[in-house]
Amino acid sequence: KKDVEVEVEFSWHWNLPLRFTHEGIRIIPNNDRIAFFSIDKSNDSMVRIEKMAKMLVSKLCHTPITAFGVNFHYIEESPSVDLITQSCISCLNYAEKAKGELVSSAIRQSLQFDRRVLNLNVNQNQTAMEFLYNFHYAVENADEAGRLIDGVFLQNLEIVNSLFPQIFKVDPIVISEEV
Repeated sequence: KKDVEVEVEFSWHWNLPLRFTHEGIRIIPNNDRIAFFSIDKSNDSMVRIEKMAKMLVSKLCHTPITAFGVNFHYIEESPSVDLITQSCISCLNYAEKAKGELVSSAIRQSLQFDRRVLNLNVNQNQTAMEFLYNFHYAVENADEAGRLIDGVFLQNLEIVNSLFPQIFKVDPIVISEEV
């Protein structure tokens, strides 16, 4: 047996779940899901998360699993006027005509790619823009989830890295990965 160091965090607030951190990966179990976060934002941790998720669904083979997802989160602090304009031209035009100011904006788009749906949310306030990429996989059971998990983390990151600069003309910086 090998000793493994795991950091366990808990909150005094009664409805917040425990958080477990090990070698750059944070695990947060909830009643209806288990979330894995890459703290070091490396491809290695994404591969390790993928292996953990696959092992978890194999251990939970009798648990009804209807979906899994992979999320990427990017925040642009002090976004350029070009970036704001590209994300919400009509809102800015209306605000300018009405002698108003755009203080927040939210855009949601869904794209179908083979077995996955990419839900892209772009939120803007006065100080930052937030880009949330959610790759959603609907599945019938744990076996199907286990088969689909292989390789999806890095595939989805490639989609984000190719799609983001094409749409927004800036390079993505991945903040967190969650499954």
